[in-house]
Amino acid sequence: MRLNVGGTTAIHIANTGNVGIGTTTGFGTGMTGGLSQGVGVLPSSFPADVVQWSVVDLNGAATAGSVLYTEGGYRFEQGSLGFSHYGLFTNATNYERLRLFPTAGTGITLAAETAGTGVDNLNVTLTPAGTGNAVVAIGAGGLFQVGGTLRFAVTDGAAGTGTRLRTAQATVPACTTNCGTAPSISGSDTAMVVTLGTGVPASPVTVTCNGTWPTAPACQGVNRTTAANNVTRVDSTTTTAVVYFAAGPAASDLVAVLCLGVS
Repeated sequence: MRLNVGGTTAIHIANTGNVGIGTTTGFGTGMTGGLSQGVGVLPSSFPADVVQWSVVDLNGAATAGSVLYTEGGYRFEQGSLGFSHYGLFTNATNYERLRLFPTAGTGITLAAETAGTGVDNLNVTLTPAGTGNAVVAIGAGGLFQVGGTLRFAVTDGAAGTGTRLRTAQATVPACTTNCGTAPSISGSDTAMVVTLGTGVPASPVTVTCNGTWPTAPACQGVNRTTAANNVTRVDSTTTTAVVYFAAGPAASDLVAVLCLGVS
C-alpha cells in the first residue's frame, strides 16, 4: 500500500510489514516490521515535532539500534552511541549533548559531551525537588575517582561507628628537611603520617606535597609517639607543610599531619 502526497510517495507499507516514510527504496535492509526513513539517512531538516527512527546514528555510523529525532531545539538519539539528549545540535561536529552509554564488562557512563561550536566546559548537575536529596549509591569499596584516578574513599562503618573518609593519590608526599635518615610517609597531601628516620631529626621538619594547593592549606599536626616532642604549630605554603616541635623530635617518631584546603 502506498500513500502519495503531491505525486510523491509519503508512506509505503510493504507486504513484509516494513513501513517506509518518504521512500519506497531500502526495504529489506530496514527494520523488519518496523519503521524506516529512506535508506537510513537523516534528511537535513524536518517539520516541527517530527519523530523518526533510522538505521544510522546522528553521526552517520551504521548501527543496529535506532535514532529518535525531535524538533523544537532538542534531539534524542539511541543507537551505537548509547542514548543522547542534545541541548544544541548544528550538525554531527557541532553540538552539546548528554550521553548515557554502557561499556561491556566495565560499567555505565553518564557524560556531558561537546564538539565544534558547543561550549567547551559543561557541568553535570544533580538537582532534587523540594527537600529531596541527591543520592549517589556506591559499591562496598566506596571509591571515588577524578579523571580516572582514585582520589578518595568513603567507608560506611557498622551501626554507631560512623562514616570514614580517606583521601588517596598515586605519589605520596616527601619528607625533605630535618627528617633523619630514610624517613617514610603514608597517606596523601591531605592526611599523612610521617615516620621520621634514624639519626637525629630536628625541628622544624618540612614535608613537600606531591601536588600544589591553589592557596596555602590550613594544617595541624600531632606527635603520636613522644608526648614531650609535641607539635606546636604547622606552617604551610602551597607546596609544603613545615612542622615545629616543642622538643626533639626523636628518631622514628610518628607524626600525623592533617591539611585542608582554604578557598
